[in-house]
Amino acid sequence: MQKGSLMIDKIISIAREAGRIVVDIQRSGDLDVCAKEDGSPVTRADNASDKYIRDALHDQFRIPVITEETTIDYSIRKNWNEFFLIDPLDGTKDYIEHSDDFTINIALIRNRQPVLGVVCVPVLKEIFFAEKGGGAFVYKDSQCKQLPMTTCSGMVLARSRFHDLENMDKFAHDNNITQSLRMSSAVRFCRLAEGQANLYLGVNCSMEWDTAAGHIILKESGGGVTDLQTLDEPVYNKQDIINAPFIAYSKEIDFGQLVFSDA
Repeated sequence: MQKGSLMIDKIISIAREAGRIVVDIQRSGDLDVCAKEDGSPVTRADNASDKYIRDALHDQFRIPVITEETTIDYSIRKNWNEFFLIDPLDGTKDYIEHSDDFTINIALIRNRQPVLGVVCVPVLKEIFFAEKGGGAFVYKDSQCKQLPMTTCSGMVLARSRFHDLENMDKFAHDNNITQSLRMSSAVRFCRLAEGQANLYLGVNCSMEWDTAAGHIILKESGGGVTDLQTLDEPVYNKQDIINAPFIAYSKEIDFGQLVFSDA
């Protein structure tokens, strides 16, 4: 069982340290919450994690980096075949509310697909990771375990803690889904990969850095992610870096059997 390369070991260490930084700031109570231009919140921890990860990746790998807090103009990045795609603090609302559901997401994109992903859940001391062709794993309870670890009993939908739309209820009804779990951020991909839930309908506006790391982790666990506009895997480094509506599903789900209305 291959648990990972030297590269992913280094990235896991970077994600773990970024997690320590954001938890320390959260415990200090000095979050310095501001609003971005789009109205979404940003904190001192977002910026501290962003700077630490960018600097650490630059020192270790000299590969271009795109992050939520430091985007790059498409005219510069459009010909990049390889780059890191980072969300330094995914789930800022959860972070502000002292929920456990915030993560640090680090993905390596190659030829428009994620080939490596690390998702750190700092409060729960979990680190999910995967490399293309190498399987998916989690460091949890001082052990490294391969994913999935369990299988859902019935269909379980991972639903947002903050956005609950009518089309989510319609999707659940059309597919005879009676069980759901509330969660946020890339935790949803990780719980699907782990086996605690098996469907996540991504119909709210999300960005590429929200999904890339979780995408490869879920895929390497045997699951998948499908763009509901192209009916193919999502691609990355698009001009607007906004995700189309998508469905993420665990290993035991047959995408072809799912029923969709307008997403």
